[in-house]
Amino acid sequence: MDSRRRLLEAAAKLFVERGYHATRPQDIAREADVGNGTFYLHFTDKRTIFVAFAEQACAELEAALEPLINHSEGFLRGLEDVIDASLRFGEANPQVLKVALMDLSILDPGEGDKPDIGPRNSLARMVADAIERAAVRGEVVAGLDPMIVAHAMIGMVEQAAAFAHAAGIPRDVLVPQITRLARSALQPPHPAAPAGADPSAG
Repeated sequence: MDSRRRLLEAAAKLFVERGYHATRPQDIAREADVGNGTFYLHFTDKRTIFVAFAEQACAELEAALEPLINHSEGFLRGLEDVIDASLRFGEANPQVLKVALMDLSILDPGEGDKPDIGPRNSLARMVADAIERAAVRGEVVAGLDPMIVAHAMIGMVEQAAAFAHAAGIPRDVLVPQITRLARSALQPPHPAAPAGADPSAG
């Protein structure tokens, strides 16, 4: 429905501008130009609309990355394009991913100490599936947990991008460095040359 879309757009704007805790359901309803009752027709509470906003933002990023992750020349060959596209998405949607990718347990302190990685887990699953397929083909080093690697890569890109933005480092400088680091960690080691073999031969 149109009112739900307007509420989500308003929530995205306010969560980015004010943060989660400073945004109230009535603020979102007012920004969307709907009544407070309409808010509760679509969402149980503020946390519910935040999760919906975060899921939508991550789904849009996943849609942008999916063709690049499944690169025809292999996972590592397509990695630079994936990282570049991630940063471009972040630039086109300032602060949206920073907010959407947060640990959801931060929203409800005192509810328990178990992390809730929320919508970013779906993004990590897509990356992990690509890593797993690449490992089967021998394109990346075997024996790593794909989900751990995927979350580590997301965190690396996220934090490096935040630093680069603050330091004024352009994307065309940042992307090759992150790519080189990720490839060096995932590239299978070259087989050792036989003893006595001439490395220049062949």
